[in-house]
Amino acid sequence: MTPQRFRDLLARRELNRSRSVAASLGLIVLALVAASIGTECVLALAGLPPLLLSPADAVDGWIAAGVTSGLAVDGDDFATLALLVAAGALAVLGLIALIAALVPARRPRHRLRDARTVLLVDDDVLASAVSRHVARTSGVAAEQVRTAVGRRVLATRVRPTSGHPLVAAELEADSADYVRGLDLAPAARARVAVAASGVIAR
Repeated sequence: MTPQRFRDLLARRELNRSRSVAASLGLIVLALVAASIGTECVLALAGLPPLLLSPADAVDGWIAAGVTSGLAVDGDDFATLALLVAAGALAVLGLIALIAALVPARRPRHRLRDARTVLLVDDDVLASAVSRHVARTSGVAAEQVRTAVGRRVLATRVRPTSGHPLVAAELEADSADYVRGLDLAPAARARVAVAASGVIAR
């Protein structure tokens, strides 16, 4: 493995949350549901009593649940229906956990490209740095600038000081140069918007 490949793997690991717990939970739940269904089917074919609910009783329970929806059911039907609902809920829980394991979970960080090491910056720190730069460039107080950091967009909103109009295009071009100099990975685009209402000069 080349040093660059190793750095890329390390950066990817730090930029994404671990999904092993969700994957394990989803697979365990689905495996339990599948094992339970398989066991009941084998017992039914062998003519042995079910452990929980036979496939025929399960089908009858679903049919009864649909036919008697909203009507009173006896104790046996209610127990069957409750067991089916519990099994369905367990299967849904496993499916949700499996989806959570497959969907990428990105940490609020960006990578700064460097040829020798792995540099990561939190999105809050990045937002603060961009806000300070825009505030310094526009000549407004730091509290008048807010930056929201997305994966590929850094959106900055500036509240101008009364009597000192700002040109959003100029600020955006300057902010884009600043962000480009950071050499983020993945590359992010800077956007700057000037609020219609300003702040009274002190």
